[in-house]
Amino acid sequence: MFLAVSLVVYLALAQTSDAVIREHGRAHPASSIAVTDTAHMTLAHNGGEYITEEGQAHGTIPGHVRASLIVGPVVRAKFTIYASGGTITGEGSGRPKGRSEEPSFQGTMSISRGTERYKGVHGRGSFYGQLNRRSYKMYVSTSGTLYY
Repeated sequence: MFLAVSLVVYLALAQTSDAVIREHGRAHPASSIAVTDTAHMTLAHNGGEYITEEGQAHGTIPGHVRASLIVGPVVRAKFTIYASGGTITGEGSGRPKGRSEEPSFQGTMSISRGTERYKGVHGRGSFYGQLNRRSYKMYVSTSGTLYY
């Protein structure tokens, strides 16, 4: 959902590098990149209020996205983007609005971990999405900043 979250799925508060603090004894801002992505996703698993969606993210960090959602009064999602050179994992939450058959949702998300070239990545951002409850097709747009 967020990507997505995308998911879609990113970030605004600076994190500091522990290595820089250890090396220099003071905090320095990490390098950052502004990120904007969108994803079109489809149902991979339906367990009632627990839904898994998969699809392709396009934008700053393209790749395959997988999101696990809990749909209720607050939509919560955990997501992973499988990008070229590694993965980026995070979570987000937001409130659904509109018709129950095709709710839109918006909220905040955070990136908590990465692998390979994204190792040590963190960040925050916002997302907007829409889910069709009949077809379970989902669209998600994200923006924010990644720190590494």
